[in-house]
Amino acid sequence: MKKIITMAAWRRPKYFKEVIDSLKVADGIDNYKLLVSLDGGYHEKQKEMNQILRNSDLDYEVIIHSDNLGCAENTRYILDMGFKQHDKVIHIEDDTVLHPQALTWFEHNLDYYEHNPHIFSITGYTNGKLNELSLDGNWTEPHVVGIRSWFSCWGWATWKRVWDELKDSWFGIQWKDGIGVAHEGRQSRGDAFLQCVDKTNRGSWGIPMNHYWRKGRFEISPHTSFIQNIGVEDSTWATQEVHKYKQFTEWFKSNLIINQSWEHFFVEDFMEGLDDY
Repeated sequence: MKKIITMAAWRRPKYFKEVIDSLKVADGIDNYKLLVSLDGGYHEKQKEMNQILRNSDLDYEVIIHSDNLGCAENTRYILDMGFKQHDKVIHIEDDTVLHPQALTWFEHNLDYYEHNPHIFSITGYTNGKLNELSLDGNWTEPHVVGIRSWFSCWGWATWKRVWDELKDSWFGIQWKDGIGVAHEGRQSRGDAFLQCVDKTNRGSWGIPMNHYWRKGRFEISPHTSFIQNIGVEDSTWATQEVHKYKQFTEWFKSNLIINQSWEHFFVEDFMEGLDDY
């Protein structure tokens, strides 16, 4: 049985092609099936994106929606489809380009932390500034596995045990009273935050991951990014300034291959101190 990558996509064929091209050269891609959900509303762009898949030689299945599901529902739809086929799923979007070793990173950590109740997800993304520090070796080494207390939606993976917890209460959020009220709610890290937003199937689902479903659990993260978000144009839930800040670093562009085994000492030291966290 092949492993599963899911992708939610909508109206951006230029970015979509870059992501598909990165998958085509990813280490281990022959062991994967790609499930794509193309949200509705832009028929001609759907056709263009479907043709990109046809030209890719990837093992894929595509669902082309006639209606516009919205960001949250489109993501929920394809994740649910993925977890009906496998108990571990890697999820990407139409603007998240993969490093050639991204699948290797996800596979290793999905296996390594499969039964650890403290771990909520595996991310492939790390802030660009860390990449630059890692490049000259002054901050850390690229083969060291990290851990953090927030969720990144730009290329991530999790297990069916986690999906079964959250799938029935899945929603996206839209601001009720502007960013000021929403920001105040975000500081409360709980139900008070959700009182500041409208729960819909169309809004951003990434923030509820941090403030509602994650329940204090942690995310495994790389010290050098295996994902880069290229979605500067037509971004719905992040500003252009945010995306420009998180563009390709020199390390990512170099396609540097990590030849050392993954090291988990940083996470293990952190886990030993969880009782005091």
